[in-house]
Amino acid sequence: MPKKKMPKKLPFHIQHNTTLTVVAKTLQLAADGQLSLETMSSALGYGKGTVAHIVPFLRQMGILEGWRLGELGTVEATYAKPS
Repeated sequence: MPKKKMPKKLPFHIQHNTTLTVVAKTLQLAADGQLSLETMSSALGYGKGTVAHIVPFLRQMGILEGWRLGELGTVEATYAKPS
């Protein structure tokens, strides 16, 4: 009996380029309504190809939904604002 193929999923680990600084800068860009492949690439100092690998991890973690803040990202951005 052949094995069933499982749907491809991203491994749930933080990629070496997805640091706390990357998450913080992503939250700031998204909160300012300026989140895109180009703005992330410029703000992070990474190539667009690298950013294209980072974004799926941020989406899987719930920080982003598409190019906007996801549920977890909204919570993080709220707590990250200076009082």
